[in-house]
Amino acid sequence: MTRSSVSLLGREAGDAVDLGSFGARYMLEALATEGRVSILEHWVPAKTLAAPLHRHSREDEYSFVLNGRMGAFIGGRTIEAKAGEFVFKLRNDWHTFWNPGEDECRLLEIISPGGFEAMFKEMAENPDAMTGEAAAALDAKYGLDVDYGSIERLCLEHGLSFPQ
Repeated sequence: MTRSSVSLLGREAGDAVDLGSFGARYMLEALATEGRVSILEHWVPAKTLAAPLHRHSREDEYSFVLNGRMGAFIGGRTIEAKAGEFVFKLRNDWHTFWNPGEDECRLLEIISPGGFEAMFKEMAENPDAMTGEAAAALDAKYGLDVDYGSIERLCLEHGLSFPQ
């Protein structure tokens, strides 16, 4: 998408990827904003951990809950947000998020600066990129620290699953 190519994005428009633990619909990519911001719609299945505990070195993320509930661990504390609430996940803060409910959770995800959204497409195009040395290389490329050992603990603690 170029800077001037879209003025209205329809309800079902935009590229989308489904990574199992969450999905992403690309609403506004960094290329269209000269890197300033990107906006995605995420969906997280019921009782699912979206990602291992991680922190970003380059960007801040903001999640507006559209429907359902979002559980999150951010900067040492656990919170739960419902539809209409806004969650701040700032760079260098360890965080993760999940759907604690029985219904799908949908979020509007704002990433600033933009660019990190490209990682989801890379993960979808090459599922092997999410394990072993390939995962470490992808994490380094996008400036992430990831605690893969947190998956089992978080799932047990919150009654979640994490699709592999």
